[in-house]
Amino acid sequence: MPRGLWHSLTALLLLLLAFPVVFLWLFAPANAGFSAATLPSIPPDWTALCSSWEIGQAIRFSPQFAAVALLVWTLAFDADATQEWPLSLRRFKSPSRF
Repeated sequence: MPRGLWHSLTALLLLLLAFPVVFLWLFAPANAGFSAATLPSIPPDWTALCSSWEIGQAIRFSPQFAAVALLVWTLAFDADATQEWPLSLRRFKSPSRF
């Protein structure tokens, strides 16, 4: 199996970890607490809900960044050098005037 495929599958797993797992673990309880609140009745644990939401943002950033880095790495360094790109520069030859 090509190395680029493994990088892409790893990026997919990291993105699946970043959204559903972290969202359901940290964001969903905070969102439910804040959506049930009204202006006169602020939840008594609103600071804990806010901290949970902020920690979730920080935790979710790491796997998302790693997934994007893997995809960029695959495109930049693991591309097959013998494979022609769809818009190859060889097609756009400048006219020789000299």
